[in-house]
Amino acid sequence: MGRWKSKEVADAEPFATGIPSSAYNVRMSKNAKRGLVGAGLTLALVYMIYLTTSGGGVSCEVCVEFHGTTECRKATGKDREEAEMSAASTACSLLAGGVTDGIACQNTTPKSVTCQDR
Repeated sequence: MGRWKSKEVADAEPFATGIPSSAYNVRMSKNAKRGLVGAGLTLALVYMIYLTTSGGGVSCEVCVEFHGTTECRKATGKDREEAEMSAASTACSLLAGGVTDGIACQNTTPKSVTCQDR
């Protein structure tokens, strides 16, 4: 046999707030759900645009030569060092064939570096 709740416990549920349990079964309309999803997507898009257009203090173009092939890539960063490292890493990821080559490529001196403040 199952357990029975006492009358006091049954009357006190769901949270003893005096709100009838039927108030917790309210459903959202389709338009309300669509509106919330649309607002969420809009906020995500605005946030992504904000992240891509702000913050970068320095923009660098780095050309790396590795195994006879040269690749140039641009990157932005809060300072020159970060921007150079990011651009070199991106260029090396296209030139290198694996982890060992990638590390060797990143340890080479770039062929050219051009930076400017944003």
